[in-house]
Amino acid sequence: MEPQVAGLYRGLLPDEKLFDIMASDSSNFQEYGYSLLEPENVHVRIMTREEAEGSSGQRELGSIVNYIESNQNRLHQVEPALMYWMTDSLNVCYWLDRGSRKPLVQKMIVELLEKLMQLNIVIVPIHVPREHSILVLADMGSKYLDSDDWGIDDHSFEVLQFLAGRRVTCDVFAYNSNARCDKFYSKIPSPGCSGTNAFGQDWSQDFNYVCPPVKEIIYVIRHIMAEKVQGILVVPKWVSASYWNKLTVDGSHLHSIFIMRHEFRTTIYKGQEAAKVFEGLREFTMLGLVFDTVNDNINRKKLCINRDCKMCA
Repeated sequence: MEPQVAGLYRGLLPDEKLFDIMASDSSNFQEYGYSLLEPENVHVRIMTREEAEGSSGQRELGSIVNYIESNQNRLHQVEPALMYWMTDSLNVCYWLDRGSRKPLVQKMIVELLEKLMQLNIVIVPIHVPREHSILVLADMGSKYLDSDDWGIDDHSFEVLQFLAGRRVTCDVFAYNSNARCDKFYSKIPSPGCSGTNAFGQDWSQDFNYVCPPVKEIIYVIRHIMAEKVQGILVVPKWVSASYWNKLTVDGSHLHSIFIMRHEFRTTIYKGQEAAKVFEGLREFTMLGLVFDTVNDNINRKKLCINRDCKMCA
């Protein structure tokens, strides 16, 4: 059961409208905020050293100030509007409601209020317990360093699409910095994303590009088997990996959900936090597997990936 959220400090006035509902959190190095109404509207910012050394309340307030400052064009309203801001900081709620005796904090509040007046917006702070899912997600975002941020090179990606005979229309495991197409899903709200949590999304309307974290491969295969979906799955060819017995029926032949395979070497590009095994031109082989659980009229022969297979020799 979700923890109870305190009541609003005040509701809408007759001439006001609700413009947005934001939730934010700050770690000791990064600010993160996202819109509950538009998940693609996300604020992510690495703090300066001076900001990081401030109190937790100052960091929380700073995330609001910096979001407003960097999104003025989008935020400007012709008519007065409210923006609910969900935070686990009681200090921020108090400061925005009554001000502060701390000179630095009061200066930040005054500058924020002046900017909000120009934008025709009033922020209503709402205290939300840290255990609430809304703030859990914001907390994840503020501490998020993507250890799964890796991908194949552009040439290999284009070859896979050519062999599949189709362009992918959705990247189901991505972030705004590495998405392969305009539509993508991310682990947490990310600028421009079409949703979060790939397994909770509908893959059936797209030709999907699926390059998952290794630890998620088993769940991806199960998801493909359970749904009517199409796309390209990219995984390392690691025959000793736990997912291999889910990928194949006998260790040598791919499951019948796969209608085409392509083995290739690739240069792997990775983010700063990704494992070093995923970096540069790798010696291990990758598998590009076209899957289709939609069409029943496909000749679903078992594709062999074992050169020494006596059955297919």
